[in-house]
Amino acid sequence: MNGYWKKKGVKAWRASTGLFLVSAALSMCEEVHLYGFWPWHLDRLGNNLTQHYYDNHPVHKAHKLPDEFKQHQRLHNQGVLHMTTDNCA
Repeated sequence: MNGYWKKKGVKAWRASTGLFLVSAALSMCEEVHLYGFWPWHLDRLGNNLTQHYYDNHPVHKAHKLPDEFKQHQRLHNQGVLHMTTDNCA
């Protein structure tokens, strides 16, 4: 899986667990909806965000979350998955 994503532009030592789970979901599900994948420490309004739902540890250097986000955006734009980065309505 790491090799596949490296060829697609994720320049990380290894893909994140989130990218592995998205990959698994794409291989098993007819529709995949992503919510909450945002690789920056601030939201669009400047509010602080954590990288995990369970803690506030800094991003591990092994991951390149902005590269992964670009892949999520690409797949969203191609209609492969549906990504929501705004607040839920």
